[in-house]
Amino acid sequence: MKKIILFIIALLFYSSITAQSKNERRIYLWDVSLSMKGRAKQADGKPTPNIYDDVVKALCESVNNLLNENTEIIVLPFYNGIDESGKTGPLKATKEGKSKITDKIRNYSNNKVDYTNICGAVTDVMNHYLDSDKRNIVFLFTDGQQEIPWNKPLPDVLREWNFKASADDYFLYVMLTQDAKNAEIVEVFDSIPNGDVIQDAGNYNIIDIEPVGFVTYNIKDDKDKLKVVSVKQKQSDVLPSNIQIRVQSETPYFTINEVATLKNNEVKFGIKFKQSFDKLRHSLPEKSDYIIYMELANADEIKAQTKGSIIKLYPKEIKIELINKPEKTLRIHVKK
Repeated sequence: MKKIILFIIALLFYSSITAQSKNERRIYLWDVSLSMKGRAKQADGKPTPNIYDDVVKALCESVNNLLNENTEIIVLPFYNGIDESGKTGPLKATKEGKSKITDKIRNYSNNKVDYTNICGAVTDVMNHYLDSDKRNIVFLFTDGQQEIPWNKPLPDVLREWNFKASADDYFLYVMLTQDAKNAEIVEVFDSIPNGDVIQDAGNYNIIDIEPVGFVTYNIKDDKDKLKVVSVKQKQSDVLPSNIQIRVQSETPYFTINEVATLKNNEVKFGIKFKQSFDKLRHSLPEKSDYIIYMELANADEIKAQTKGSIIKLYPKEIKIELINKPEKTLRIHVKK
């Protein structure tokens, strides 16, 4: 019976680790309507800017910048709906896979005179292309507004992401022109967890870092010492040098409230006790567990510095174990 219980515990532990280590699926939702080629009219009657070649270049750059060969890539061109003939993937981000994807992007052509249906394309992605076993990152490349009547306005369709996506998924709206820079859309993405409005998708990347283990603190032997949380990185990307992590905890016995620099895969912090050692010694049990909360303190700074990289820290809670007894020491007596 004991072996069975241990096996179940090990299985649950493995499952939780696996759930935190999802591979990535990148979905590029690509507006290929004729306005992208300068063949439509803006509100002032002038032709739309011809940005088609620039977008093709940006798409290929974003694909080629992927380093993790386990990442899946799907490219979905759309105008009045997703063009199934131009759909590419899913393919792995290997050298061969990226070459196939970028070749198809460069060779794709659409000369149909039709209107743009962003709502339909986004709805199709949310209903049919998100993989619950992966972290989904959707890039929406578009230059303008919804042109085909839909049963919901575009902002409401975008808000449905909150119900269709998991906490690991990202939705990135790549605003390609001034027409695309809609204040209401920006407001929607401010309300979407893991949603963002960006101008350049070429360097966009998500790097996972994970606190490992737990912290022990002996109230006598560790007095005034800095404690260390080890952090491991899940991808091979080079981490920015100035990652700041806020470490916090508030209990009846101590306070932790520091912003520490991640250095050599470690975060160091101090603990401020609210009582004297004698009071702690009499009020604490031999061992007691508390929670430390951790979060990235300078996400916007890192994103600006790296032109798009997001550092994702998970889990955000680790255990600290207070020890209220002297650590055992080895005493050696030499007979004379």
